[in-house]
Amino acid sequence: MAEPLVVVVFWELVVISRHKGADVCSRRIKQQKKAAKVTKAAAHINMKELEAKFRSARKAYRVAKKGHRESRIAFTDTFPAKEWDWIKQTEAAREMGQMAKLIASNLESKKVASVLYHGQT
Repeated sequence: MAEPLVVVVFWELVVISRHKGADVCSRRIKQQKKAAKVTKAAAHINMKELEAKFRSARKAYRVAKKGHRESRIAFTDTFPAKEWDWIKQTEAAREMGQMAKLIASNLESKKVASVLYHGQT
């Protein structure tokens, strides 16, 4: 199965081009269709079915987006132990970088007075 975001983009392109009459390049639709692994021709689907497929694709994307942390952990568990240790360190550094960025932006606006990291100020 294709990634949920790719599927959403494909159905969005098809719905926009059909419903709103906007010009969407046929090459782009073909590329997105291939990436989304859709086999049924979208030209023969009526508008209600298109909108239903688009809605279901959006729901699947939202579910996948909510479970992204578990998905990342499940993906890293597929690697050997030696590589997994390195990936675990990289993930920890990435999370710390994100928190540092968030804290730095809040320090400028005086929302954060002090930061606790592993029980230390």
